[in-house]
Formats: sequence, structure tokens, C-alpha cells
Amino acid sequence: SATICTMRASRLSDPTRFRFTARESRRLLEMGDETTARTLTLRAETPMPAELRLIRDGVEINRESGSRLERAVDEPGVYRVEAWVTVDSEARPWIYSNPIYARHR
Repeated sequence: SATICTMRASRLSDPTRFRFTARESRRLLEMGDETTARTLTLRAETPMPAELRLIRDGVEINRESGSRLERAVDEPGVYRVEAWVTVDSEARPWIYSNPIYARHR
């Protein structure tokens, strides 16, 4: 399922244009998909700049500021993205994505 969880905060953009996908050779994976590919390129895109955090198995493995995060990964795990924004000088969660599952066999 491509559903995402969003937190309400004033002055935030509509999160419906948020995307979290993975590319495995010729196949594009969406949130909720599972793969056994050994190498993936994960990509997150937000409709406005944010602090994007890439999470694997509950642990942050990459952080980028902007509206796009892209990273090649080769370890199995459950990958998801969090987008945080600053509102009134405080970092606040905006988007929690559903995961993409990388299961090596």
C-alpha cells in the first residue's frame, strides 16, 4: 500500500506528492513492496524541502536536507523514510513512509 502517515503542523505543504520508491534493475518498487534483489537504489521526494531521514530496521542510516534523497543499498532490511520540518524553531515530524522490504535469499 502506498499510504503514508502525516503529522499536522501549520504552514506545511500537502504531502500527497511525497514519493518513496526503490529501483532494482528494471523494476520500480513502491511503498509496501518486497524484493529479493541484492542492490537497490532508494529515492524519496517531497513537495517542499525537509530533513529526510532514511531508516533501515529502525536505525537511521542516512540524512539529507532538501526535497530529494537518493541512496544505493545492498543490505537486507525494512527501509522507510521520515521527513522532518522546522516550525517555530522546532524540528517536527511531517511524514512517516510505509516501508519497502529488501529480503535476500
